[in-house]
Amino acid sequence: MKKLKRLQVITVILIGSYKHCFKKSKNSIFTRIFKNREAWYRQLITLDFSQDEAVQYAKLFASNDVELSMIPELSDSILKAIGIEKAGQ
Repeated sequence: MKKLKRLQVITVILIGSYKHCFKKSKNSIFTRIFKNREAWYRQLITLDFSQDEAVQYAKLFASNDVELSMIPELSDSILKAIGIEKAGQ
């Protein structure tokens, strides 16, 4: 139950500023960005990132249209380009 509450809080943080910009619909940009952020967040949490780190990196990956399936292609130079200064951070 506690984990569910934390996920709900993180969800509110993740949608933050996008809520007023996009109309909610099944095919909206808002929905795509949100789902990508949520997927990144869940993946990062399973990899033992802290909640704060997971939120920060999920935002970076989603805002740069990086999807989970692209993980094998993420080089140090790509990570630096999206705002992650050192790999393994």
